[in-house]
Amino acid sequence: MKSSKFFYLFLCSFLFLSGCQTKTNAELPTSSNQTSSSEFPKELRCTLSDKISVNAKCIYPPECKNGSAKTVQLDEPLLWDKKEEIKELFFQGKETEKIHYDYDTSEETIYTADNQTTHLSFSSLNYIDYGTKLSIYIQNVLYTDDRFSDYNGDVYQIKTDLPFMSQENAWKHVQEFLTQLGVEVSEPTCYVMDHKTMQTEEERLAKEAEASDMKPVRKDTPWIDADDCYCFTARTSWNGYPVLPVMSGEGISEENVMVLYNKDGIQALSIGESYPLKEEQEISIQSPEAILEKIQNLLENIISEDSYEIQEITLCQKVSNFDSKNHKAQIFPVWECKILVRNALLEGDSYYQKLYFHAETLKNID
Repeated sequence: MKSSKFFYLFLCSFLFLSGCQTKTNAELPTSSNQTSSSEFPKELRCTLSDKISVNAKCIYPPECKNGSAKTVQLDEPLLWDKKEEIKELFFQGKETEKIHYDYDTSEETIYTADNQTTHLSFSSLNYIDYGTKLSIYIQNVLYTDDRFSDYNGDVYQIKTDLPFMSQENAWKHVQEFLTQLGVEVSEPTCYVMDHKTMQTEEERLAKEAEASDMKPVRKDTPWIDADDCYCFTARTSWNGYPVLPVMSGEGISEENVMVLYNKDGIQALSIGESYPLKEEQEISIQSPEAILEKIQNLLENIISEDSYEIQEITLCQKVSNFDSKNHKAQIFPVWECKILVRNALLEGDSYYQKLYFHAETLKNID
């Protein structure tokens, strides 16, 4: 379920006419929804060089107006601080066992129930992971990262609804639970996982494993109607800003929240860093057009014949230097630039690269 996001979109006429006129003989950018001269654009289209083109959606939260953005700071409490409260939300009074680990730079607490077949783990680095025995088998037949050859998410996006509940209602229940945790997320991607498709995928994956002399993983009971579930993946957010965790960037999925939901409720939930945030102040930021020359300079310094297409420029909040013990973090607005890279040496081969720029200073964020 990728539902459309609604944004107020802004265009600066002067920058619009000059933003793509970099050191090369670039084409003038074109943009849709041209309105007030004080607003940012919804789209940017131009050619920066022989190998760099721009065909980008520009995405902002609704409150981003007149070249401004919010700065935020870490609020309270963290998920780690609410372990006992959250444990009760999951286990509803069930008897649990508790294990605690102290590491050099972090701590971990694990609760188990149902003869240790259900677990809930917390990390002081702000991770949470919950799963039942059934969720192990379900997650074994779903691969959602389309950068890799084992991706099979498309086979679970043919159907819209399952018999036990509509996708819309299932997401409402999941949202209510996330709200209780104090976690805000973006609109999700949904994988509709019926038991027949899961059984087919399990058999296919088992044969591939056996062909590679690996031990296959198979569900220890037959797949049945009661196993049907929805898998929702999403990004953490704050007031419409995607929130980029400390561990984010190249090679890491931007969707750091995953929930499996079936007729019995939540079967699995994982959150890779969620931060309670509160507004600090409003600041002026650079326009998306101003980023283009920065991107061009970076890409043209790469010794390669690859070509690049800038496809999305999104205003986000970036978390860095998170200190759980002292409850501190640096958080600042950034432009996230999604770029399609086409391999010049291998026809048809392509991948996505992301670049990040401080929205106020345009400093490149590694």
